[in-house]
Amino acid sequence: YSSFEESPIAAASLGQVHSATLSSGQRVAVKIQYPGIEKIVSTDLATLKWITGILSKIRKGINFNLIYSEFSKVLYEELDYVHEGHNAEKIKKNFKSDERVIIPSVIWDLTTRKVLTLEFVEGIKITEVEKIEKAGIDRTKVTRLLLDAYCKMMLKDGFFHGDPHPGNIFVQSGPRIAFVDFGIAKDIPPSLMQRLGDLLVSLVHKNPQGIVQGLVGVGILLPDQDFGALEKFISTLIEKYGNLSVSEYKKMNFSQEGRELHRLLHSTLAIQIPNDFIFIGRTLGLLNGLGARLDPEVDLIDILASYVSELITVEEEDWIDIIIDQAREIGVALTTLPQQLQQFLAKANAGKLEVRIAN
Repeated sequence: YSSFEESPIAAASLGQVHSATLSSGQRVAVKIQYPGIEKIVSTDLATLKWITGILSKIRKGINFNLIYSEFSKVLYEELDYVHEGHNAEKIKKNFKSDERVIIPSVIWDLTTRKVLTLEFVEGIKITEVEKIEKAGIDRTKVTRLLLDAYCKMMLKDGFFHGDPHPGNIFVQSGPRIAFVDFGIAKDIPPSLMQRLGDLLVSLVHKNPQGIVQGLVGVGILLPDQDFGALEKFISTLIEKYGNLSVSEYKKMNFSQEGRELHRLLHSTLAIQIPNDFIFIGRTLGLLNGLGARLDPEVDLIDILASYVSELITVEEEDWIDIIIDQAREIGVALTTLPQQLQQFLAKANAGKLEVRIAN
């Protein structure tokens, strides 16, 4: 570095960020890991493991050990800045044809496991709504661009930026959005992407049976249960609220429906938190908060619908597409067959196998 600002310009979870200049004159952002942070992380994880052990005995329906395993894996990955650099490069490659999304380049000659040097990006913090408006930037377009970017990452690329809090996303004129801090980035397995697509199709088309089967497909609801009451509940929700506008929906009080859903899920149905959904759920929660602050009127279902039309587009007269679609379904069936066989054997071993003979 030809110059280096000693005072940090930002704090990261495991380090702090400084502004610096290269001998070429290029301005860069340098993230430096806090001294001794690995020991602190190990101590915190040991405490978390003890807590999850207690919670596992209290709430046996939730696999807290799985949650601990996923969080510890992500934390140790976040300690490796070389790993973070590769995350940034992967996302940058996925958005190379979209000028609206900015991903800083990694300066590999000045990057190690404890020091990460990135191209410096500027902009307005995405939650600074007044500054965005004063700059003449349409915040509705910013909101749609943010959600559009995440739809692409989660439903097309299968790899997403997993930490969309306000300090990690900046807005530029255009509008354009810039992402920083790639310590948490997650793969979505192709099989899960397919099942997510199926669930979204059912959500957009307001199909209660499809929504329930979609939840089974992604692993939130365990199979081989009676879902009649849940399907009826979802159908009632769709009839009552399915045609509400976004503004009308925001004004509704769903406390009664929330209690009924809680009763259904925790009293009559077996649910779980799939490993792949731990950070997907966290990311969606953060995105929901950002979207609400930027523009509460943006309709997420409307944005999802455009992706659903791309995910599932089969014309009846196009027999080639039909064959491809059928082949895909056969492929999915073959990939799930070992899981179904495992469930069959587990039931048999537990003495829970039932044989029904039709009259």
